Amino acid sequence: MGDNGNVPRQKLAVAVSLFCVVGGALILVATDTINSMFTAMGDTVLRILGTLASAAFNTLRHL
Repeated sequence: MGDNGNVPRQKLAVAVSLFCVVGGALILVATDTINSMFTAMGDTVLRILGTLASAAFNTLRHL
């Protein structure tokens, strides 16, 4: 029974780790591309995304 409980958790941990790594790499590439193409627009987009991310984090923290 113990193994059955651990397997989904391990798969979830691996999936989350892969998602974070891939997502981080994509964000770095996208940020680099955006900044090289439209520096001002890229900064604005990043600022908006940062604001949304912090708002979402604060909302989740209060739940």
